[in-house]
Amino acid sequence: MKPLSFLIVDDSSVFRVMLREVLNEISGIRIVGTAANGESALKQVEQLKPDIVTLDLNMPVMDGMTFLDQVKQVEKPPLVLVITSTSAAENALNALAKGAFEFINKPESGQEEDGPVYLRRQLGKVLRAAGARLGRLTDTGPPTRQVEPPSPRDLSIPKKVPRAVVIGISTGGPQALGVVIPRLPADLAVPVFVVQHMPPKYTRTLADRLDRESPIKVVEAQDGERARQGTVYLAPGGRQMGLGLDSNGFVVTRITDDPPENNCRPAVDYLLRSSVRIYNGAVLAVIMTGMGADGTLGARQIYRRGGRVIAQDRASCTVFGMPQEAIKAGVVDKIVALDKIADEIAVSWMR
Repeated sequence: MKPLSFLIVDDSSVFRVMLREVLNEISGIRIVGTAANGESALKQVEQLKPDIVTLDLNMPVMDGMTFLDQVKQVEKPPLVLVITSTSAAENALNALAKGAFEFINKPESGQEEDGPVYLRRQLGKVLRAAGARLGRLTDTGPPTRQVEPPSPRDLSIPKKVPRAVVIGISTGGPQALGVVIPRLPADLAVPVFVVQHMPPKYTRTLADRLDRESPIKVVEAQDGERARQGTVYLAPGGRQMGLGLDSNGFVVTRITDDPPENNCRPAVDYLLRSSVRIYNGAVLAVIMTGMGADGTLGARQIYRRGGRVIAQDRASCTVFGMPQEAIKAGVVDKIVALDKIADEIAVSWMR
């Protein structure tokens, strides 16, 4: 299979060397060039036609944001992977809005994990998603966990009116949530819980941005927070979010440091499984764009208990992996285009 070709773009020569060494250790990858600024990178994109560009945002001559604007004019634009510092959360989300495929964090001084080891771990899942998007997979991590074959829903359990909405999403998520959440009405009669695969420090910024853009209230969830209708609760990056009951019997969010599931924390399955317990299956699950199978097992539990499951369609996904796995497992009631998902959510509680 043809390897994925990379152009490394960063004004730090030290980081360019580190990234080159890390990428050279991954099979199925070929580095075709490096650049120290966006202007040089644009010229090389036109000449070398790389599959993927790794992009720093803060560079002289032409910064990463300007590069993202201009690379769209290339005949066959590459996928762009932003690599930035954790202090630039807003800029990273802006880059995604401008068309970047995904972002990861640069190693930071003082962190426990060795820089190259940390970088390879960060790259692993993103490169698998990029390979899937381009129709080529790379040997960057463990294979997707297999789920049990499809099995029919117990028809003796009628479909239930949802008392909550749970959304699972990964690669391409910030952009997709930016389409769905602002279209939800402020008076939505149920709470909405969202797991977006994302590292710490970014989910607060994403929640604040969605809140500014939406009539419905959006917050980064806190432990013990009472679930209220007309509010979206976004799982904090790097932690698990489940649901529980407080001493008065009200549904609350439970934020924990429980281990990752499906190599993810937060994990979609973790949230969906707890929602089944709390709402007795009266849940609408929405499985959206992302790599892997996270959410399929949880969706199966919801489906079997009389809940409803919808999946984003292939055409509107950045990566079709998560919805596709749920569809293959036979636990999806309806496949929906991205721009129709908010409508499905808004009317679901009235069914």
